[in-house]
Amino acid sequence: MEVTAALRPVEQSGRDKRLPEPCIFVVFGASGDLTKRKLLPALFHLRQAGLLPEEIAVVGVARRDISETFVSDMKDGIVKGGGVAETDPRLDSFLDRVKYFQTNFDDDDGFERLKHYLAELDEELGTSGNRLFYLAVAPEYFADIIARLGAHGMAQSGEEAGQLGPGRDREAVRNGSRVGQETE
Repeated sequence: MEVTAALRPVEQSGRDKRLPEPCIFVVFGASGDLTKRKLLPALFHLRQAGLLPEEIAVVGVARRDISETFVSDMKDGIVKGGGVAETDPRLDSFLDRVKYFQTNFDDDDGFERLKHYLAELDEELGTSGNRLFYLAVAPEYFADIIARLGAHGMAQSGEEAGQLGPGRDREAVRNGSRVGQETE
């Protein structure tokens, strides 16, 4: 039995209603394997399928200084992990919007610099101040990162920033040890 699927047409009055708003997808812990093998290939495939706006950017944030190799490492992950041809013409335009920012997760000055860097990218790339923060780090770093995002005005408040999804409560966000785990 053959199954086919088709997308329903969307009213073409301006912006495609299926597309999210332009934004910067900020990945904390971007030097890890998850970002290279899973996140970036998935984002590229969504962009290929027309399910992400042209104005999306990805900023990897990590403690190690890998700014010289980050984009080429992500390209390698997209090609090998995502089954994408290295010669795909859309790959380079996607990678032009992949950036790297080095800071320690407990560094207030680093978070202030990140805030200004993201604002500069907004101007350059047309992302309108929209952010999506993804924590690809060990749970013990959650509380520090969330608190600093709130303290530096990059999220409404540190506590609210961590409360995404089921199984998370205020205490888990505060201590960082149970964030992302099921609660009873």
